Amino acid sequence: MNYFSFPNKSPSFLFFFILFFLFNSCQGHSLREVEVMTYNIENLFDLEHDIGKRDWEYLPKEFLGKKENCQKIRSRRYRKKCLESDWTLERLNLKLSQIKKVFFSKKKKRPEILALVEIENDRVIKLLAKELGYSDWIVSRSPDKRGVDVALLYNESQAFKKLRSREHILKGSYFKKRPTRNILEGQFLINGKYKLLVFVNHWPSQANPTGSRLKAAELLKDIIEKRQKEEANQGILAVGDFNILDYENPNPIKNILFKIKGFQDVHKIFMKDPSISQKEKNKMPLGTYFYPPKREWNRFDRIFVNKFLTNFRRKKGLKLNSSTYEIYNPSFLTTTYYYKKGQKNKFSLDVKGIPYRYNFLANRSNKAGFSDHFPVLVKLRVD
Repeated sequence: MNYFSFPNKSPSFLFFFILFFLFNSCQGHSLREVEVMTYNIENLFDLEHDIGKRDWEYLPKEFLGKKENCQKIRSRRYRKKCLESDWTLERLNLKLSQIKKVFFSKKKKRPEILALVEIENDRVIKLLAKELGYSDWIVSRSPDKRGVDVALLYNESQAFKKLRSREHILKGSYFKKRPTRNILEGQFLINGKYKLLVFVNHWPSQANPTGSRLKAAELLKDIIEKRQKEEANQGILAVGDFNILDYENPNPIKNILFKIKGFQDVHKIFMKDPSISQKEKNKMPLGTYFYPPKREWNRFDRIFVNKFLTNFRRKKGLKLNSSTYEIYNPSFLTTTYYYKKGQKNKFSLDVKGIPYRYNFLANRSNKAGFSDHFPVLVKLRVD
């Protein structure tokens, strides 16, 4: 019998059968969880010079104008680094393949939302998206003088759609002289009914005064509070590299971001969750970035959530699954920092398990490394 022929059945029967079939097909493609990862991939640049940007270090050695512009760098260390660099197609492809290993050597699955920090532009993201299997992306166009931007990668589907994207520029007298990365905003619709806002951040580095990061925190706070007034029933994530030291005072996170009612750091939610064993908590690395001169671990890379995502009494919608939070540090992503012995070195013990930072002069994968940051991830349940 042919199961797709219906003799003696009325047109109305066929109509309702098709509706039933389509409904169940849609249900089968709905998401039950959404994984979000934020990762500073350490200077992913293409092979072209962007006019007005100081991207000379990440260009081929013989690129027209490279030598002359490298020699203009005031810092002896960075001038030497720029002159010695040779960013070729082979080395770019090696870095792309190293990033791919982060996702598929252990995890076997790409996140639904990937927020990236330290990428140059849309051209290089297009290459990376193809490598990782993403069909869609959003890239900021920041005034940062080095040409560094942030991005969101995702795959649009019936269950996951982008609604809109925006950029937010940090303004003020300080940023006229030292422009920084924009805050990238993306809004998504999950399963046709649940809205999720994602803000990707790469705040001014520690080479800048705390005041610059306070301004970034104030801008993000204002935007989030505005969005919550516009639409209370939506999940909000703020992710990225915030470049914050816990002992900064005033602290941009503690003194500003946490003024948003119900806004929380997922790391702290994980650590305080009584349902998670202390054994699991102890597995967590001490930070996402290691600073050798001070022998200091920093948790620069973070994921923040709004009150909507932690309202577990709500029966339906998006909810944080705190037990899935992770600073992702499999052994292949780590290395040991060896302190040189001598009178100038006040540290005697080497430090194991730090991020295996990228070597831009490497030609082989076993010498290349990955990034000076660990990725951070968490999953949202979709009920």
